[in-house]
Amino acid sequence: MLAIDRELFFDAPLNFSEESLTAAKSLVASWHIDINLNIEDILEEVECALPNNLAHISYGVEDAINSGVRLRLLDQIDIRKEKLNCAEVGLNVFLIYCALGLENQIRLMRFNDNQRVSRRAPIDHFAVLNYDQGLESSPWIVDPLIHKFGRIVFSEEGFVYHSTNSINRSEDPDRFKERLHPEDKPRLLKTETILLTKDEVIRHIHFINSPLGFLRYYEDGQRIKSEELHPQLLEYTVKVSGESLILKVTCFDKSADSFTFQRTYNLEDCILAFQDKIFVHTQLNWVDPAHVLYSESQEGGRVHNLNKSRRSIFMIAYLRALMNPADPNSCFFDADKQQDYIDSLIRAISEIKDKIVFLTKKYDKALTKSFFQAVKVEDEKNSCEYAVKKIEDNLAYIRTLSPESRRMYVSGQLMLEKFRKNELQLQNPSHQFRSDETPLPVLKDYAQYRHSLFKDRIDSFFSSEVVSKLLEQHKEALNMKRYADSVVL
Repeated sequence: MLAIDRELFFDAPLNFSEESLTAAKSLVASWHIDINLNIEDILEEVECALPNNLAHISYGVEDAINSGVRLRLLDQIDIRKEKLNCAEVGLNVFLIYCALGLENQIRLMRFNDNQRVSRRAPIDHFAVLNYDQGLESSPWIVDPLIHKFGRIVFSEEGFVYHSTNSINRSEDPDRFKERLHPEDKPRLLKTETILLTKDEVIRHIHFINSPLGFLRYYEDGQRIKSEELHPQLLEYTVKVSGESLILKVTCFDKSADSFTFQRTYNLEDCILAFQDKIFVHTQLNWVDPAHVLYSESQEGGRVHNLNKSRRSIFMIAYLRALMNPADPNSCFFDADKQQDYIDSLIRAISEIKDKIVFLTKKYDKALTKSFFQAVKVEDEKNSCEYAVKKIEDNLAYIRTLSPESRRMYVSGQLMLEKFRKNELQLQNPSHQFRSDETPLPVLKDYAQYRHSLFKDRIDSFFSSEVVSKLLEQHKEALNMKRYADSVVL
């Protein structure tokens, strides 16, 4: 169990404010739900409304940072416009259930739902448990952010999740009572869990929103925001380690590797200093680079061994091609092949646009025949339009690159495409460099090339208001911590 010792004794009122409860009821009413119905009917409608009304949420803590309140309730936010993370979503679902008078039969559960990344990932996800058949029974999980609705059964390793479909009471009263779909397979989630009562939830909110809570809240890392500028995707994150504040920008662009720029801030004797570090890596463990191939700080660059995977094998082959452009598998310096790649994008746009014209005509005819047939055609048409937009964005991006960056980027895409089609004739494929190879100079240049592609966005982030506010809040938290430590001593 995760220790929550200091926050449980935080001196705070143990009730949600009237403003928060009123905002929760107003939100439910805005979903056209009659709160005068019996509680089972209300819950059925609320559970249907939650995912529909939260599906649009942009994930991140950017708006919370700018507001100065880390965990905001419904009277402090507009969920239709602002970024939220899973903690704020879970807390506000909990608030809704309290506003409906169910505070004695619900708990807030914290657990790790990101096991595809690592079972050692932080216990940072929030979901509501409704013990609708008694506190000794198996509860019903309500987690609209990741669409978890069903029974859970706790085990020594975590809990078994029995998912449900959209059966309602009028269709099949018996199956609705069980809320289990016979085709759904139970799934074991191996995770630590923490169950919080209403009093503990409110203490937790007050503690996290206090200056000292800053250090606790960010110690596992939080995503500030994501930014998509196809084919680039950037994730901005924050983490506290000891007394250091670590900000990262992780950059993706359809390449086999990712690039992360990290800046670590330290406050000593009222003087703020920072150190930068860059990473070339193939995976991300929540906010931390994982499977790092290369890192560089003011002390110099370092080559790391990769884990054995298909992606690692490609990265070694790709970097060997950089070291030896004469390699027959390399696409580098082949201007004709690079132009063919660009021409293929242009042809793909034309072909998909022709299909959109065809689907538009088919859609018009379908309207006169069947609504459902029309919807199906319209979905396919929308998918094609989305594909055209992505390819056009990729082509526009390539044209903005300098000649050298364009050569690197297009060559990398060509080689990756050949690798995926098993067309690369690799001799002795490996996920590591040989002892007689010296990849450091090439990796150093490659890391700088990767940095150059994202430098403008990275610089813009570190000069932004959200970073300034984080630094102010970090300083306040450190001053409070150091004062508290001095009092204890």
